[in-house]
Amino acid sequence: MKRQPQITVPRHLKLLAQALTPGLEALEKGVRKSADAGNFDQGLADLVDSLQTWKVIIGRIDECSELLMREIVNRPDISECEIYRQVGRFEGQLLDPLLAASALLYSPEQGVHALPLKLWDAVRLDVLSQIWSWLNSIRQVLVDPEAAYQTGHFSMEGDVAMFEINLKLSLPSEMAQLQEWVLERAAES
Repeated sequence: MKRQPQITVPRHLKLLAQALTPGLEALEKGVRKSADAGNFDQGLADLVDSLQTWKVIIGRIDECSELLMREIVNRPDISECEIYRQVGRFEGQLLDPLLAASALLYSPEQGVHALPLKLWDAVRLDVLSQIWSWLNSIRQVLVDPEAAYQTGHFSMEGDVAMFEINLKLSLPSEMAQLQEWVLERAAES
């Protein structure tokens, strides 16, 4: 068992953990909704639009998370109001659009479009789950650093706790299958 260091989380980081909670809950509901599936009524064009929207949003993840960290983590004197404003901006630029683009849900009754929609659902669920896990692990480290230390979420370098803040997204295999399907349909046109 690791020797338990005494860890003090600065006030501004405790506030960050609190401010992340509502967004995490919304994201968790979005993940659950994706997993439940079943009420698809849009067309294939909406699937393509959703894919394009996700591509843009996913491309901004690094920028959004870097901005959040720069505006909060590196500013110990930041006000509570500013922390909530920055987290709200982060949610508005990243989480809200991701959840809105997740409105398309797969249903087995889709006939010819069943395969791409099923693949899309798998991709969406996987990516939303990864983002939720990332934000939740940041929150857990800040809320209960001793437990996070015991589970290996971070290490100590002298008196400083070191943990990974950057999100490393990996796309599921269904994404390649979905891209292949889209390219095949484009070649048929």
